[in-house]
Amino acid sequence: MILTHQKGRGTKVHLYLDGEYVATTDENCWFDNYISNETDINDEQWQQLLAKINYKKALNKCADYLSRRDYSAKEIKAKLLKTVDETSAQKAVDRYIEAGYINDEKYCQRLIEYLLNVKKFHLPILNRSVISAVSAGILLMKNFPTLKLTM
Repeated sequence: MILTHQKGRGTKVHLYLDGEYVATTDENCWFDNYISNETDINDEQWQQLLAKINYKKALNKCADYLSRRDYSAKEIKAKLLKTVDETSAQKAVDRYIEAGYINDEKYCQRLIEYLLNVKKFHLPILNRSVISAVSAGILLMKNFPTLKLTM
């Protein structure tokens, strides 16, 4: 397979295999994984390059989503899966969890505070124990996704 690349708008780089468009990446990712124009690559090399491109795309999308609002790990992974593969999405979510930008328990607490203070939801006897119980519920659902919690 012959890999060629062409500069796109802004910082985009379009990639072609045997003359057919296959992917777009940004200049930074392309320069990190540069392959000279019209290079003959095998399927394994292409899959490795595509995995790196998708991972970089997942990291960028994750940062973009988190710059607007907080997300749970499950929510942001679902959004990422619309544009990247499962492995890249999970690696990006894991990296942001390690960095402390995604935290399901803090997300839950902030959501409850938002519902109470901004949306003016009235929950009887809402205190720290309820917030902890909801946080525990999120952790249970995260670790046991088929578990159905009822109230």
